[in-house]
Amino acid sequence: MDGLASLKRRVFIVSNTQNNLYRVANAAPQRMDFRLTNQRMSAIAAAVTATFGAQDNAMLFVADAERLSRDAHTAGFPLAVLEPDKTDHEGDDSQWSATLEPGSLEHEIDPLGSISCSRNH
Repeated sequence: MDGLASLKRRVFIVSNTQNNLYRVANAAPQRMDFRLTNQRMSAIAAAVTATFGAQDNAMLFVADAERLSRDAHTAGFPLAVLEPDKTDHEGDDSQWSATLEPGSLEHEIDPLGSISCSRNH
């Protein structure tokens, strides 16, 4: 953690797009819910802030539309929704490129180091 804490900027990408998550959930001893909700997104961001401080962190959430609550869109965090693909857990390279490459998401970096993003399509 010291290595991460010493970086000038940290970008955290949280994704629930793996197609094999249902197998993980079915094999777990307790119920697992991989949906991104406003509350979960806020809790993840709060944990990052508690660990690294309030500045120099950026969050990007990437979701499967079926694992996304309606209130996730109003959570105030950058959010990209990917279309389903046929891979087990690898993901669709073209969708990830469109999400992560400059020009696919518009990034505005504020003085505190956070990123706000919106889809261009």
